[in-house]
Amino acid sequence: ESGEKTVGVQPIQKQASETSDNEVQTPPASMAVIFGLTFYRFYTGFLSATWLPYLLAMEGAELWKDNQALFMGIAKLIYGLSILLTPIFGLIGDRLAFVSHALGRRLFVRVGIIVAALGIFLCHWSAQSAPGRPGHFSLFMLGILIWRLGEGLNDVTTEAICPEMLPPQQYEISSAIRASMFLVGGLGGYVLVMLLVTLPYYWLYHGYLIMMFLCGIPPLLAITRDIPKSSTRGANRSGQSFFISAAEAYLKPAQYEGGFPCACLCIFLFSCGSAPMFFLLLMLRDLVGIDEQVALQRHFSLISIDFFLSAAVAAVLNALVSPKKPPAAQRNSGEIRVESFKYTAIAVISFGVVCILMPFVSFFPHKANRAQAFYFLSACMGATFGTVYARFQDCTWQLLPPQVEFANAMGFSTMWKLLGAGLGNFFSGLVLDLFQSERKMSMDVDATHATHLVAYKIGGYMAVCFGSAVLAFAAGGLTLTIPAKAKKAASDKAAKGDAVKGS
Repeated sequence: ESGEKTVGVQPIQKQASETSDNEVQTPPASMAVIFGLTFYRFYTGFLSATWLPYLLAMEGAELWKDNQALFMGIAKLIYGLSILLTPIFGLIGDRLAFVSHALGRRLFVRVGIIVAALGIFLCHWSAQSAPGRPGHFSLFMLGILIWRLGEGLNDVTTEAICPEMLPPQQYEISSAIRASMFLVGGLGGYVLVMLLVTLPYYWLYHGYLIMMFLCGIPPLLAITRDIPKSSTRGANRSGQSFFISAAEAYLKPAQYEGGFPCACLCIFLFSCGSAPMFFLLLMLRDLVGIDEQVALQRHFSLISIDFFLSAAVAAVLNALVSPKKPPAAQRNSGEIRVESFKYTAIAVISFGVVCILMPFVSFFPHKANRAQAFYFLSACMGATFGTVYARFQDCTWQLLPPQVEFANAMGFSTMWKLLGAGLGNFFSGLVLDLFQSERKMSMDVDATHATHLVAYKIGGYMAVCFGSAVLAFAAGGLTLTIPAKAKKAASDKAAKGDAVKGS
């Protein structure tokens, strides 16, 4: 079996669809190529850190100041719609890659950048970004829709090119570098927002355009060759209507053997359990006891930098300790590295432990001690989150079956990841609303400078953090079961192959 290789020519489609043994092995890529394939995640991190928590909040205060919460709700609804469309975007990208991998992937990145740029321009033009010029609410929402559709096209492509163009032995290092890019981009976004606080907030629109174009160049340069196994992907969809293919874009990845659906479930549960990350500002106010508006904003900026810096350092450390050239025994594309799943599960469970500890900072008698404990736990949460983010992608890539439609599969995984984060954030907000309280301000705080955020009882934060910990523990436990599922699927496949040969 191992001697049947095809070097320099395309394998026959029929043979490739029957067995992965004849698949041409992908040659190792240089570190420059890996950085090029993952560089777009820097812009994605910058966008994630500044778009929803800062830019939309500022625009909501300008465009619909009487109902800012509804404004944010509509924007999140549009964002959710784009998330649900990612498997279909991946399917379309895979069909283009079936014709020509290099041209198809580069075309999808270019189209995504152009569409996103049009959305950014429309949002900037329609918003109330100049004195005396009224904003156009409907055009702004249309701009968000176009913007997020373009980002969706880019996301499914940049998610797919790493497992497509890299051999399995480089999944670990590329996953860690990819996570580092995202987290460093998010850290840079928070730092720039803090440093440029005196400038009008709409400088971000120009920053998004410049950074998106600059970060889009490296992957375009890195996608320079067709991959031999691209000739086998999508062959089973020939003659199939688009609507049937669109339905299979959601159903087929859920039926993959070897643990991929279970990994998507773990990602969903962990994303749901990551909700405490989105309530750090409220925790500073209610658990630490910072009531003054300026001090609260300053501490929130520092806490955010503390979180992202710890997450970025953890991701970089994962990249440094990842083997650059694993031993030949690990180079079999069908082999699962059990250790990577164990380390990922440990990081997920550690994140849950930090969530449990978060509400207990309120029991320290002095505000300074509460603040110190909160900074320490925020750093621990960032480090565990960065480790999970760096390692989970590697685990997911290992579970992709042969001849898979990569963009569709990664779009399916991304959908559950972002959907989990959205649902976790939503239900945690509902739980907190059940614990509203009339918190009294400290005697040393001037009422005119106090924050006007709604206060919540400690019990609400305990409910949210403990629930998030349960979800994290469940995700960690399920992660430990995935290698056994992959091993069983491989054994069943080998048994079927032996039965076919015997017949």
